[in-house]
Amino acid sequence: MMLRLTLLGALALRGPPARPLARPVARRAAPRLQADGTSAQPATTAEVGETFDSSFSIVREDACVDAFGQSTYGDLSTYDLAAEPLCSAEVEAMLQRILPALPSVPTGEAAPPLDTAEGGREPRGVYCSRTLNMRSIKCIGYDMDYTLVQYHVAHWEEAAYSYAKQALARLGFPVEALLFTDELVVRGCIVDKRLGNFVHVDRFGYVRRAMHGTRRLSREEVHAAYGRLTVDLRQTGRWEFMNTLFSISEGCLYAQLVEKLDDGSLYTEARPPFNESRCATYEQLHSACNRALFHAHVTSDLKADVLARPEHFVRLDPSLPLTLMDQKDAGKKLVLITNSDWSYTRAMMSYICNQFMPAGQTWRDLFDVVICSARKPSFFSETMPLYEIADESNGMLLERFKLETGKVYCGGHARMVERLFDFEKDELLYVGDHIYTDVNMVKATMRWRTALVVQELEGEVEGLRAGKAERESLQRLLRAKDLFSNVLNHLCAH
Repeated sequence: MMLRLTLLGALALRGPPARPLARPVARRAAPRLQADGTSAQPATTAEVGETFDSSFSIVREDACVDAFGQSTYGDLSTYDLAAEPLCSAEVEAMLQRILPALPSVPTGEAAPPLDTAEGGREPRGVYCSRTLNMRSIKCIGYDMDYTLVQYHVAHWEEAAYSYAKQALARLGFPVEALLFTDELVVRGCIVDKRLGNFVHVDRFGYVRRAMHGTRRLSREEVHAAYGRLTVDLRQTGRWEFMNTLFSISEGCLYAQLVEKLDDGSLYTEARPPFNESRCATYEQLHSACNRALFHAHVTSDLKADVLARPEHFVRLDPSLPLTLMDQKDAGKKLVLITNSDWSYTRAMMSYICNQFMPAGQTWRDLFDVVICSARKPSFFSETMPLYEIADESNGMLLERFKLETGKVYCGGHARMVERLFDFEKDELLYVGDHIYTDVNMVKATMRWRTALVVQELEGEVEGLRAGKAERESLQRLLRAKDLFSNVLNHLCAH
């Protein structure tokens, strides 16, 4: 039979009591009617309680007398229960005896949001926003960058930031003194290109916190700027969501240039061929930063630097290839779908997998199909031509019209993956790091199941583990506060 802990002061929450705080006495309440209309005598607190203190009992659900010796039926005006009033000293003594038992008191609190590792091990886990039965998943698609290949965020984004600065410096922007910091913005922020702000919104779209440039706005400033405005990400002319960790360098650079625009140093320190008319607004400034980061990723030597020193930019995980082999052994079809080109994909996957593979095997043995230069999100929403990399050494391409297992391709589209394996939509799972491209678009257009890799959660899970003792202490104090408040409300009623 389930037990409940009858809390002091519970009666005060239902309404003013009809008599003073009292010590519970083992007496019977009035008979109550059963479903068949017959009368049943209720048990007393002495009969149903399991007393761990002379003044405090755990009472079963069918008890009809609470800790004050009063009826639990809500008939506050009718009592046949004898009880002795308690003085304030007795109440205080009772509380002191009760408090040590508080950790076992049911409070209705939810379980901790995340499991944490014991013994100082690195926290890991898979968390679901809805039911995911892996037995029903027959094919798993993976993105590469920031999904299978876990970069050191600070190192990679600092390098991208540096190349973006170089692109802006060639246009005359005064950026030489700017320094990268990976703590200025985070994935999930929204850029207000009209006001030069970074905003954080709640699930209803209301702005809760904001930052202008590198300065945190006060609550009054946030209210003056946004009030009851709801952020609509479909208004791409004003809002831009930071979907991926690759946005960190761009966000940092934009925030710093917003400050330069505000104080005028963007113009006074600029050099030719700087065009002031093309950087007069926050929107234009954001466009300049966006183009600079595009050049950093596509036309600069950034990827060559990563390939030259992969140990500096990439975090190795020996369990990654073992996990993929385990999925193949379970009968899953594995597909690599990445926007990176073939030469970069081959080098990165070889670095993170080959040294941990069984003798005679390489990363290519892990995947049934490899698709590079996929051009996501168009890969999931449009029909595009498919090319097989016929010669993997020099990248020679041959046009194809369907996928075949064991080969490497460029381009194509998601329907080809479905046709290759003849699976239903909810039998495919795609794992990526880009909130829009790898999750939103895949779900909206293909109806595949999706999983998001959130590297930032590792620090939060570790923080939960490290702060476990402090959280428990705080919860204990909050329970004590509620208990004292209930008793105080009861006493004040008299």
